[in-house]
Amino acid sequence: MKFNFSKVIILILTSILWGCATTIKQGAEGIQTITVQQKDKCKFISLISAEQKLGPDKPGNALKKAINMTYEVGGDSLYIVSTSTDWAEGASVVGEAFLCK
Repeated sequence: MKFNFSKVIILILTSILWGCATTIKQGAEGIQTITVQQKDKCKFISLISAEQKLGPDKPGNALKKAINMTYEVGGDSLYIVSTSTDWAEGASVVGEAFLCK
């Protein structure tokens, strides 16, 4: 039986790429993004900073991390202050968690 290195390499690369995917936590699905005008009517909770260095959807995963962090600190809304994407450094989202309800 011959050992196929190309299949092993493809399997490893696929695992690395999909293993880095971030999902929205249960309970965080209801987090909404808000505008400057909306945040004035809400209670500030915390500054949020999320990064994603690896994976196929760096900006999307960084946003999902920020949403999860908003939920974890007790917020129901996220105001996005800034985003950045760089092929070498990955993606980041800086935001503010608010309680609006």
